[in-house]
Amino acid sequence: MSDLKTDMEQREKQIAHNEAARQTTSAIRLSSWALVAAFIACAVVVMFVLMVVRL
Repeated sequence: MSDLKTDMEQREKQIAHNEAARQTTSAIRLSSWALVAAFIACAVVVMFVLMVVRL
């Protein structure tokens, strides 16, 4: 009985560890997309400002 409990606890810890790693990867991926979107938005604004200044 004790071995079964120990195995289950070990399994739960491994599942929690895997879930934490998955969430970290997901957060990094989301942050990367947010940075790309912000860069594109800034580039569009700069191009618009430069077009207005030339007029």
